[in-house]
Amino acid sequence: MAGSVATQFAVAFHDALWSVLGTGELTSVPSLVMLTLGIGLVGGVLTAVPLMARANRAA
Repeated sequence: MAGSVATQFAVAFHDALWSVLGTGELTSVPSLVMLTLGIGLVGGVLTAVPLMARANRAA
């Protein structure tokens, strides 16, 4: 869920996010895909790691 929310925000604000990274204009499809999927993946991992740690502690 968190990864998909992060992906939606990346799509909505891709120009602002790309300029924060300081790499100039977003001009290629592979760069857009990398930005969008990368943010979704990072958001998902950052959510999954604490949940897995908490589940392992409870078991």
